[in-house]
Amino acid sequence: MLEIFLTRMREARAFHKLVQEEWKAEGLELKGKDEFSLVKDTGKRGRADVYVLVEADYLAFIEIKYTFWDGKPEQSIRRLISRYSRQLYSYMDGSDLHGKSFEKLDKTLGIVFPQRPKSDGLAESIEEDFGEYGIQVVWHDMP
Repeated sequence: MLEIFLTRMREARAFHKLVQEEWKAEGLELKGKDEFSLVKDTGKRGRADVYVLVEADYLAFIEIKYTFWDGKPEQSIRRLISRYSRQLYSYMDGSDLHGKSFEKLDKTLGIVFPQRPKSDGLAESIEEDFGEYGIQVVWHDMP
């Protein structure tokens, strides 16, 4: 059981690194940082997987999640969507480690998953549920 857990953790780290490197290679992150440390609106420290300052008053927070949706019970899916959404929202009114607030900036939230679910309608349902929170979903396996 421990070996399965460790293997999955290694795979998740590799996926995070792959997505972050792709952003860098495409030049989409010229003004931002990966694994950006911040202070959440609760006062606790956090870390966004990708933080991009698009313009002086506009930024994007992107989370990279190694989650596979097929085969999960509906209750688990709803719980994960809620948890991931709360995580992203906790960054919105936070600040950087130097105290510069994000509160007055325009923000975009996004989340990247390794692959689109194969179950009929599941991807669309997940996209719709995240969309209700204003969060854009990207399936990494899609061109």
